[in-house]
Amino acid sequence: MEEYYPIVLSIVMGVPFGWGISFAVCSLKGKAKQIFLLGSGGSITGVLIAQATKFAEVEVTLSFLFLPLTALVTASLLIYFYVSDLKEKCPKLPFNISYLISSDSKLSEIYEQYIESEKQGIARKDELDKKTKELKEKEDALNLKLKELEKQRKAQEEMESNIKERIKNGYTLSLPDSKNIPLSEAMVRSLPRYFEHILRFLDEVGLQFEQLNARFPSTDDFPKEILIKSSLEVIARSIRSHLIQDSSARVTFRVSDGNHFKAFAVDSRGGAAESVSDIPNDSTNMIKASAGAKRGLVKSINPEYDYNSNGIGSKWDDYLTSTFEQYVLDEHPLISMNISIQGSSSELSNFLKFMSYIKFEILIEDLLDMIDDNYSLKNYLLSLQKEAA
Repeated sequence: MEEYYPIVLSIVMGVPFGWGISFAVCSLKGKAKQIFLLGSGGSITGVLIAQATKFAEVEVTLSFLFLPLTALVTASLLIYFYVSDLKEKCPKLPFNISYLISSDSKLSEIYEQYIESEKQGIARKDELDKKTKELKEKEDALNLKLKELEKQRKAQEEMESNIKERIKNGYTLSLPDSKNIPLSEAMVRSLPRYFEHILRFLDEVGLQFEQLNARFPSTDDFPKEILIKSSLEVIARSIRSHLIQDSSARVTFRVSDGNHFKAFAVDSRGGAAESVSDIPNDSTNMIKASAGAKRGLVKSINPEYDYNSNGIGSKWDDYLTSTFEQYVLDEHPLISMNISIQGSSSELSNFLKFMSYIKFEILIEDLLDMIDDNYSLKNYLLSLQKEAA
């Protein structure tokens, strides 16, 4: 048995030596790794060459050969298991002998770099997916808007065609309340501009509403009355500047307190809500008449409903008064809109008549519904009735 002791000793010594080789391959960097491996391999190779060439009296015994053999097997197994584990975790990295020996980094560092790059890749992919989704949503919204514009364009062309046909046949334009006015060539020529102004107005209101809602998403931190008033002022301001486009015009939203229709939101060149006269509920006025007809009424077409607040005539040459079907309580309008113009411009007066004809109040009612969704407009208007009671 004693003759096997050197072999066993070589095996025992070869295991830590093999572990050292595997450690060098897996943990050392660049030149340090190469020097260690070349030094270890060179020592063994030198001994074998010396024995083979009898350059020196070195006896390579069987027990001596077991030392490098054990070290090589141990190192190979340790490297194999370690690299196999890394290859499962990092399938894209080229783990081979030349790569392991020549790499300037520790395998643990390579693994960490790989994991970090994978995380960054996933993050970039998530960001790209998010941007792609946002672009898709914007594209869908744009396509939807284009479809709406195309639909509006076709409706406009159809209306223009019908109106031109009416002019040709001597037809009239039917306006509430049961009034007919002759169609003029000037009105027909203005139709494209009317539609353009309406679309510009809707775009502006939509943009202003988005900005207002972004600043005040709820009424929790801001008084509801102020948010509602601000929203109505946005509509009034957009009507005057983008729809009517006349600096002398005035746009007024009145609300009912149960006894009077009082100015609540006003946009004009120099007037505030306090300067606008109240209109008694029990008087003859355009607001009640509009609610009864369920249409917007024009003063020049319906002068019999004009409320003369000061007894000496109104300074407004014409105006359009509208109420909104969903904001009427027991035939009593809770809110109304008035667009007043000055001067003898037939163009603006025709525009008011056109808005009455196309039921412009429906577009405004849609905007009121948006205010109701955001700030509970209807509940606020009903609360004014309870306070008056």
